[in-house]
Amino acid sequence: MSKIYIFGIGGTGSRVIKSLTMLLASGVQMDSAAIVPIIIDPDVAAADLTRTVDLMHTYNNIRGKLTFTTDTQCDFFRTEIRELLPGFRMNLENTQNLRFKEYIQLSTMDRANQAFAKILFSDDNLNSDMEVGFKGNPNIGSVVLNRFTQSVQFLNFASDFQQGDKIFIISSIFGGTGASGFPVLLKNLRTLLQKDSQFPSGKEIQDCVIGAISVLPYFGVKPKDESAIDQATFISKTKAALAYYNQNMSTIDALYYLADDIKNKYENNEGGEEQKNDAHLMELAAALAIVDFDKNIKERSPQTIYREFGVKSNSENLTLPDLCDTTYDTIAKPLTQFTLFCKFINEQLSDSIRQKLPWTVRFNEKKWFADRYVKSYINKFVAEYVTWLTEMQNNKRGFAPFELGENRNAVFSLVKGCETKKVLFRVDSNYALFDSYLNKIEKKFKEGLSLEQRFMELFYTVTEALINDKIRL
Repeated sequence: MSKIYIFGIGGTGSRVIKSLTMLLASGVQMDSAAIVPIIIDPDVAAADLTRTVDLMHTYNNIRGKLTFTTDTQCDFFRTEIRELLPGFRMNLENTQNLRFKEYIQLSTMDRANQAFAKILFSDDNLNSDMEVGFKGNPNIGSVVLNRFTQSVQFLNFASDFQQGDKIFIISSIFGGTGASGFPVLLKNLRTLLQKDSQFPSGKEIQDCVIGAISVLPYFGVKPKDESAIDQATFISKTKAALAYYNQNMSTIDALYYLADDIKNKYENNEGGEEQKNDAHLMELAAALAIVDFDKNIKERSPQTIYREFGVKSNSENLTLPDLCDTTYDTIAKPLTQFTLFCKFINEQLSDSIRQKLPWTVRFNEKKWFADRYVKSYINKFVAEYVTWLTEMQNNKRGFAPFELGENRNAVFSLVKGCETKKVLFRVDSNYALFDSYLNKIEKKFKEGLSLEQRFMELFYTVTEALINDKIRL
């Protein structure tokens, strides 16, 4: 079964993989049977990275108790997220507790090479601490990242790769890690056999379909005297990188570009636990580029295919109807279903359990709702998903598809810009109607299903039925 290896470079790479994880949880389908995320970031403590890794572990803890066959109706958590490398990370060796001049062993060079290095790199570059990444310096990143094919983790990736698998690369173009990592990674993937004719799966990797997304500036950072990151350089770095890509990236099969001219300004944190950007529409759009690539780019292209992301409205706060038709068709129903599921978990589940409604009996008999699977995995993922939606809603440009506040008198009016429908011959409404559907459908499920499988199948089926009956998507 085919896989798509997703290399997420730097902070943007981690945040895009986080958005993709949310899409997959909601039931957005990939063509490949599994995704294999591989995060490349020297800043091991970056909150954007650790949050994404933790989210994928929670996803897998939920999915690990579920079974998916051709007869399975549930699309929640259907796509496998394979953890090929521990923590989904490809380590960059010898970057911890080192300054760049120590990494390149400047002191051991002869006088001529030291002089040449000082022409290529400023004093700030040479004294840069690499523990929190490359701080907007792609010239440093390109040196360090050019060695990653020598790592054990890259060998594990190569050994796992098979004919028919694909690769997608996520990077930003205006920073340091992503801007340098993308062209270096692509070059190494396309020239593996030139370096080592015996490299595992070298020909399969070298000849496979490769796509990428290069994210142009979509946020700013506040001025900070002691920081090496300067928003004023974002555009000049972007122009320089685009010029380089135009001349040197012809081996990529599909290249997606994203940018926005409405920008929020984040705190200027160079890395570590303080690097924690709120979720953004551009990261969701980048995740959708991966879905598009997987579904529509099936073979090598003689010329690079270029794609961009567009919307119908230039509003500062977008809703589902503002999205173009293809995007709307891809995410409207899955996100609405999963949001409805999450709102029930947060707002109604405890009441339904307390009332001992018929659909809860089987679960209550086994005290399943108090199980770790619900408390530590489902509830945790639901909380992260709602936070993700909230952060996108409050960001600039905002994406606010749902009414996230509790309104028990208008449960099915959650989709902004979409009207509700009346269910004929029914007097109950809101969560009473939701529970009624749960009672009716739970009885139809066959015996023998695990409680985890039964729960997910039940809520997927019910939310799908309620959307069809109550919401005009």
